[in-house]
Amino acid sequence: MKRTSLVLSCVIIFSCISISLLYAKTLDNLYEAFEKKALVRVFIDDIEDLSDSKGAGTADLKKQLSSALAQRKSIKFKLVDLVDEADIVIDGSVMLFTYSTKDPVDMIMGIWSAAYDVLTTENYAYQEVIFKITDQKTQNKLWEKTLKIELTKKSMTEEESLPLINKKTVKNFILECFSKSRSNKKR
Repeated sequence: MKRTSLVLSCVIIFSCISISLLYAKTLDNLYEAFEKKALVRVFIDDIEDLSDSKGAGTADLKKQLSSALAQRKSIKFKLVDLVDEADIVIDGSVMLFTYSTKDPVDMIMGIWSAAYDVLTTENYAYQEVIFKITDQKTQNKLWEKTLKIELTKKSMTEEESLPLINKKTVKNFILECFSKSRSNKKR
């Protein structure tokens, strides 16, 4: 009797560990979780600006994110206005936004590239955004990642940099979170 309970306990523990490891593996990318659904209803919460600059374009970031999800074809997203109507909720926080008229010298590129970088003047923007996706029904966090985005351009004002870096941030978010190429699924 004791041996049967011990074996049963081991089977249960092993099953729980296996399921949790399998679940954790799929959290790197949500493509497989949503690819077969006919429609995924999404609520995008207002994106917070927690940066010191208070100049990050959070309204534009939300607008670009909404547009990119609505145009997505491999997973069909429907944007909803009420959180209770959603399957998933996307939260975002801009943790850091920096703009400079001189981009920093990149020493990891090599000596000749670094020399060129020193001699040329380019404007620079950098943004860190934390995105989190939550299952609305269970309130379980499905995915969370901090994206670090850099942008350099020959001529760009701080105002011009915001939509450009937001576009790049959204593109990276879609790639990291919902892209088949980043999923565990093999082509």
